[in-house]
Amino acid sequence: MADKKIIDQITLKHRLAIAVLSLWPEFSLAAAESSALEVNNAYVREVIPNQHNTAAFMSLENNSSQRQTLVSIVSDEVERIELHRHVHSDTGMAMERVEQVSIEAGDDFIFAPGGYHLMLIGVERSLSVGQNLGVELIFADGQSLDIELPVVGY
Repeated sequence: MADKKIIDQITLKHRLAIAVLSLWPEFSLAAAESSALEVNNAYVREVIPNQHNTAAFMSLENNSSQRQTLVSIVSDEVERIELHRHVHSDTGMAMERVEQVSIEAGDDFIFAPGGYHLMLIGVERSLSVGQNLGVELIFADGQSLDIELPVVGY
C-alpha cells in the first residue's frame, strides 16, 4: 500500500511538472513579445541659447506580432514632450500635435526632421552636445521603455 501511495504522489508531481513546462514556452513568448520594441538612431538636438524647446528623433522597431501604440513620452528634465508631425500645405509647412503613433507588427516608425518628431517643451536645463537626456516611452498596453537620448548639435 505504501508503495502505491508513493507512486501516486510521484505521478501527480510529474503531471504537475509536465503541465507547468508545457505552458512555459507560451509565457516566455509573451514576455519576449512585450519587450520586442527596439529604439535605434535616437538623439535630441541641443537647446539653442535662450530657448527652452527642442526636438528629438529616432526609429522605433516593432519586432512583436502585434501593433504597438506610443501614447506618451516623459522626462524629469522636460516640462512636457509632445508627439508632432510636419504638415505640408499650399501655404507652407506647419507642425501639428498628434495624440499617438502606431507601429505595426514587424514594422518600424521613423521620427525624423521634416516629419514626425518628439517636441520637447520647457527643457529645464541647457542641453549641450555630449550630454544625454533620459526619457520614458509609454505604450498603450502599459509597456514602457527608458532610453537615453544623446544630445547632438544643430
